[in-house]
Amino acid sequence: MKYFVSASIILPSLIMVAFLSSRLAKGRESQDFKIKLAAFIFVCEALLVICELFAGGDVFRRLPHDMTICIIGLSAVTSSIWTQQWIKGISYAVIAVLVSMSVYALLAASGVAGLMSERHALTMFLSAFLVFALLQSLSLWWRIRDVRAVMKSGTVWQALGLSVDSMYVSIVYAEVMLYLLVECLFPAARWHLYLASATFAAATFAFGFRILNGSLFVLLSRHERRIVESMKISHIEVANDDMKENEHYREIYDRVVAYFEESLPYLNSSLTINDVVKVVFTNKLYISRAISQYTGRNFCQFVNYHRVTYSVNLFRKNPEMKITDLANASGFNTVVSFSMAFKLFMNENPSDWCRKEKFKLIKGKNKLWNP
Repeated sequence: MKYFVSASIILPSLIMVAFLSSRLAKGRESQDFKIKLAAFIFVCEALLVICELFAGGDVFRRLPHDMTICIIGLSAVTSSIWTQQWIKGISYAVIAVLVSMSVYALLAASGVAGLMSERHALTMFLSAFLVFALLQSLSLWWRIRDVRAVMKSGTVWQALGLSVDSMYVSIVYAEVMLYLLVECLFPAARWHLYLASATFAAATFAFGFRILNGSLFVLLSRHERRIVESMKISHIEVANDDMKENEHYREIYDRVVAYFEESLPYLNSSLTINDVVKVVFTNKLYISRAISQYTGRNFCQFVNYHRVTYSVNLFRKNPEMKITDLANASGFNTVVSFSMAFKLFMNENPSDWCRKEKFKLIKGKNKLWNP
């Protein structure tokens, strides 16, 4: 029986290695390192089971532990929770543990070392599982701790991947907890060992299938393709909607600019956005969004910009004008508001700018008279 169960783990593992190697030969760009890690883990899994057979003893007591170590590595490789550095670190640690366990099994088979006791094996199994569970929980918390960052950078596909990964890990947790419960309640039972070996092996091949196909789901591949196609269609529809919305705002902005250039409404010191609404035939929200989208300013800043521009051109035509007259003629209620707006857009106060500009105009006239 143990040879049959062991063969049912070793042969599929080697077949999975062959498929992963062929997929690796075709090239998967950023997924190459995951395929390599998965292939190494499956090789180490097959090697460990072979070494366990040579070591003898109660192999079925050790197989669930061995499978769990493999599951830890493969679940890390397939997970979207971990970064690339964490995936490599966990996978290398799992490979090192599997190789060490294989070497120890060979030493036990040669009589150099004794077989690991059930208590020690269970302790190592629990330690590895609890460390991985802790790291998984911390990584998930680290991923979602900043809600703003998640909402800003997350996509529907990323959210779906996170949900699927959490579901698979929860299934593994449930399998392990059920195995431990039966092991504690019925220590002399054997049936749960066969069941645990089979379910844990199935979990390893399920993770391998995900890596092989680069998919989220194990069995629902058609459903996944439909989701991807729906997302593409939705993306196109959203892009078209955004394009239409941009065209709408561009049209409103052009109408506002045309109104400001032709009628100079900003020269009226009591101008409000409601006055512009009546002429442009839209609402305040659309006008504000259009101005913000194409200038980065709000309505008041947009009006003051035109007023300051008008005052600059007016002074260049009438360099003898006083600051007070210039402010009133440009649509400002007070000299203070004029000075603040002027400094915002011209990076200096109006009196200094007027003095420099007047000097330039006088110097220019002297050049004309004295070439």
